[in-house]
Amino acid sequence: DLADLSQPAILDDLRQVPSVALFLERASGAADSGADAADLKLLVDGRLVADICIRLDGLPLAIELAAAQARRMGTPQLHARLTQPTFLGALNAGPRDLADHQRAMRSTIAWSYNMLAEPEQRLFRWLGVFIGGASPDALATVCELSEDALEASLAALVDASLLQRSEHAGAPRYTQLVTLRAYAQERLLAEGEWEAARQRHAAYCLALVEALDPDDAAQYEQVVARVELEYENVRAALAWALATGARLHALRMAAALWFFWISHPYYLEGLDWLERCVALATEAAAPVEAAARWQEQETLAKALRGVMAISDRLDHTERANEAGEQALALRRALGDPVEIAAALNDLANVAVTLRDFDRAIALYQECLALCRATNNRFGMILPLMNLGACYHEMNRPQEALTLAEESLALSYEKGEIDWARALTWATIGDMCVALDDTERAIAVTEPSYRLFAHKRDTFGVAVCALTLGRAEWRQGALEQAHAHLDEAARLFDALGNLGWLARTRYVRASVALEHGDLAAARRDLMAALDNLAGPAHGKDRAWWIIERAATLIALCGAPEIAARLLGAAIAQRAATPAPFEPAERTLRARELERLRVALGADACEERLAAGHALTLEAAIALARRELQRDMPMPIAIWGA
Repeated sequence: DLADLSQPAILDDLRQVPSVALFLERASGAADSGADAADLKLLVDGRLVADICIRLDGLPLAIELAAAQARRMGTPQLHARLTQPTFLGALNAGPRDLADHQRAMRSTIAWSYNMLAEPEQRLFRWLGVFIGGASPDALATVCELSEDALEASLAALVDASLLQRSEHAGAPRYTQLVTLRAYAQERLLAEGEWEAARQRHAAYCLALVEALDPDDAAQYEQVVARVELEYENVRAALAWALATGARLHALRMAAALWFFWISHPYYLEGLDWLERCVALATEAAAPVEAAARWQEQETLAKALRGVMAISDRLDHTERANEAGEQALALRRALGDPVEIAAALNDLANVAVTLRDFDRAIALYQECLALCRATNNRFGMILPLMNLGACYHEMNRPQEALTLAEESLALSYEKGEIDWARALTWATIGDMCVALDDTERAIAVTEPSYRLFAHKRDTFGVAVCALTLGRAEWRQGALEQAHAHLDEAARLFDALGNLGWLARTRYVRASVALEHGDLAAARRDLMAALDNLAGPAHGKDRAWWIIERAATLIALCGAPEIAARLLGAAIAQRAATPAPFEPAERTLRARELERLRVALGADACEERLAAGHALTLEAAIALARRELQRDMPMPIAIWGA
């Protein structure tokens, strides 16, 4: 058995794990001092030992051979050796009482390998390029084997215990133990096949990810499931392409993967891959023929779209705007009106994030005009919806809903039943909450929530969960609201989207206050202020949090300070166009009435007016100071 290193553990606990106990026992026996296993508490890092056992797949012989080296080179050095792709050299001096072919791990594997026929040896070697196993289709493609030859060779390797067969979603999958994979890679290098194997592996991964097409509803979910299963192989192929300077290969992979990354909790990783591929593609290079240059520019535009979209979600708004401008310039140069329209829509979305509403509206209108001029009615679905969302952010809800309804009607007309329809449902649900039509908000958001979940779109699920939580808050269904808000917070946190996480925590704090859980409200408000510490566009949202902090501070016995903060928030929110939902209006009215009773009407108005002079920085500092004070808090009835 192997240790679970996701859980905290001390060496005494880890020693109860059989693989760790075996290592410690053999390491003690190998010690010149003859110390017993208990003495090794002072000599080894228990978690490193546990990880060594995991890296060796718990194989007793491999663990014994590793333990024999522990005293000679030390546990940290041994662990470092075993993190290298080909590490069998570290397992080369076993106990003297073992047979010769067992005294080194390489010798043990070589003994089995040499018993194989040449076709099985080749397949064994080429399996070394896969990480986390491979499907028969992948092996047939990469290894260039017929179905019959592959089946026979796989059976021989399984019989020789050099390969493991498992089932995944009803389909077979073949994996090598890490020690066997290390030997396979050594043999690939020795036979001069390493680069050929890596190239074919990378080509297979490129074909896999380029099959990702969000507009192909019939195939997308199946391809996403395959990419999820093969993701470690995809990473390895990307790394190979970048390391070898295969810039177009790397760029094509990244351009194909950006939508996958943005709909999964891979924001930071995906953005890193995209930026590295874009940088490689834009370096000075030798001239290429026109067709190749066109393909590279087309692919670069797709990759820049990915940089823009993920940067926008991560609140890296300056980079998002820069990448969006670059993508639009490329699209204009390439001349495809459909892609130009899409780039205009994308860049307008970033302008909304930056609260540059005039620029956003101009870009959306240019996009829609181009779609109408080219009779691209399908291309009008998203910009109509996004223009409506822009008006919604400007607190013009009825105009926003009219445009969203037009987008939805066009979606039905064109038979679009996936991404655009789900996005439009979610947007209409958001607008209906602001218009106090919570029944419809839930009715249109629930199918969008289910579709995003079916599509494995984490961000879409999180947005819908937030909308459902807001609608349920307004309806007074506080337990259901809290459950949906917990889900939204967990998903936004996993994605690293701090702006949306702050908004979710603000709503969850509001629900906690309605329920009387002041401790939970304080935790969420403090965390929300931390979330908005960086992004410039988060300043608008920060005033929402200041207002809710004022509510909590008043409940905890500091009405004068609460009134100053509330006055500042009311003045700043009135000067900035943003939705102000009915549930928020009710909470504000209740809070104002409570403060007037506590302070007296005239004193309350004086304190509210005094708050107008507070800057955001001063208001945040004051709110933090008060929230950090010891307050009379009831025991929390919900988790953090």
